[in-house]
Amino acid sequence: MPTKRAGVGRFERGSFWISMCTVALGFLAGSSGCEERKNKVRTRDVNGDIVRVDLAQQRLDVTTYLEKHSRTEKFEVYVEDETEILINGALAKLADLRPGERAAGTVRVARTENGNKRLIAISIHVDRAEVLVSPGATDESDAQKPSPSLSSSGDDSEEEQE
Repeated sequence: MPTKRAGVGRFERGSFWISMCTVALGFLAGSSGCEERKNKVRTRDVNGDIVRVDLAQQRLDVTTYLEKHSRTEKFEVYVEDETEILINGALAKLADLRPGERAAGTVRVARTENGNKRLIAISIHVDRAEVLVSPGATDESDAQKPSPSLSSSGDDSEEEQE
């Protein structure tokens, strides 16, 4: 008949519980990491054409070509008060943007309560080919006049002759 050694059973049961606690803690630590990854803020740089400006919804409809999928797709991009909007490098508002303009910017990809993705603009940059009126100009013809040059005092002609 096999002999039973005193204390061995208790040691095996104790190590079993230690192993189970270690596994449980590892699982909890791993699952919290997954939650952090799920809630991680993701940003994307995007380029596209503005199709529609919806002031009531604070939203832009933008189309862009997706090379990965070889197709053009339309996206809704929401604009918040913190969104930086620049037109030719000057601060602007959502109402200043026009359909048909090419825009570049950065969006934050967020999840709604039902799990859908929502694009929120961090920055929007538009370059226009038009001359902008400076704040001190009285009309557009003043804005297009060249500013006086500092070197047009007549001293340049003497230097050129020497």
